[in-house]
Amino acid sequence: MQKDRTQALFGDSPPAPRQPAPYPEGEVIYECFHRFVVRNGDRVTKYSTNPHGMGAGDHPNEAHVMRFVKAHTSIPVPEVFGSDWDRLTMEYIEGETLKEAWPTLTPGQRSDIMAQLEG
Repeated sequence: MQKDRTQALFGDSPPAPRQPAPYPEGEVIYECFHRFVVRNGDRVTKYSTNPHGMGAGDHPNEAHVMRFVKAHTSIPVPEVFGSDWDRLTMEYIEGETLKEAWPTLTPGQRSDIMAQLEG
């Protein structure tokens, strides 16, 4: 399966193996498969232990998109402090996650959120 993922990401020209930076210090606030989110003060670092990091590029697409959205729209997004092929460090914003709020939402509120996400 890893060979198939490598082929899908890079075609016939995979990069040489890359060395990950040391894992960030702090409290792990999320973990799923090979991805982790670690909080350290007013910052969070998302990182991947997958040998291909967070994708084919030198920096995760998410970092590029967040910087673009922050610069060209009024949509509130965390500030990106840095990124590399296997990590993304950004501003921590206090608040309730959608996962935490979902059980208390009305069916209408849930539908509105789903429509926003679809858009």
